[in-house]
Amino acid sequence: MNKTSALKMLVAIATLGSALPTWGIINGRAADPRVGKAAVFFFDEETQASCSGVVVHPRLIVTAGHCLVHAKKENLTFSNATRAFSSRSRLPVAQIIVHDDYKGASNGMQTVSASSEDIGLIVMSQPILPKLGLTPADLPPVVQGTDEFTPPLRIVGYGYESRDAQADTASRRELLVSATVDTTRPGTMKLSSEEAKKTPCFGDSGSGVFADDGHTARVVAVVCSIKPGGALKAKFDAETAKQTQRAEEKRQKKIASNLKKGITVDVPLDPIKISDSLKSQVCGDKDTITQAVPVSRQLCWIQKMTQISLVSGLQCSGASK
Repeated sequence: MNKTSALKMLVAIATLGSALPTWGIINGRAADPRVGKAAVFFFDEETQASCSGVVVHPRLIVTAGHCLVHAKKENLTFSNATRAFSSRSRLPVAQIIVHDDYKGASNGMQTVSASSEDIGLIVMSQPILPKLGLTPADLPPVVQGTDEFTPPLRIVGYGYESRDAQADTASRRELLVSATVDTTRPGTMKLSSEEAKKTPCFGDSGSGVFADDGHTARVVAVVCSIKPGGALKAKFDAETAKQTQRAEEKRQKKIASNLKKGITVDVPLDPIKISDSLKSQVCGDKDTITQAVPVSRQLCWIQKMTQISLVSGLQCSGASK
């Protein structure tokens, strides 16, 4: 696997169905046009990795933490065009911040167990709204509860139609979803597609999850990870077990060969590599599970780290008022 493909595997997320021609009508009713104008695409010119983000302030983009593990502020370019890659702008970034409690591996590998704090921030040196024609998304109310998960919810960001798609094919996408609190992973929510044959896919970490009641549109969460569920998970588990057995058999043969040579150093197990044909099934399979980090639970952290006042009346110890 080349460097680009490996990085895309690290950025496991939700792709968002087919790109819409306008943002005006959703399921037969008017939608707040600010939703589409809050989504932003960013690309790392050095690592070739790309992600989505949500503009919540003229100088602040919220995204998934694992998108920023290897990012350098001087390498990022930004876009909010429908076909994002062809119209990127290099804009000055003041700071890149990953949540201190993010438990992903040091190489940026995203894991389900790390999802609860998989959130990151890009603080711009100057307002980016005029340059890209962006409009900040509304933020959740200070009071936290299940109301923020009330449908209709929409994932809006930039993604791909397949796991192996190249960054230059990223386009703005949208997917209607429902959400539930993930009781097994505190601080996260599970998203399920509400559209037939359209499910999350790889390539779109950091996308915003928006609640739109026709009057106001607010970002309630940020997409952080994707995993197989149900029958698809059973397929992944079966292949993982098969690959693990093969790797162990190979390891034992190597150990035996080394011992004959007087070498007693332990032999590590080779990394398990799920077949590309199975990985590709995640895109479009009804059992795909997407996880997202609720923004309301991170407001105080965001305000503390950036010293940017975001929500009126937000009471946070040690944060900027």
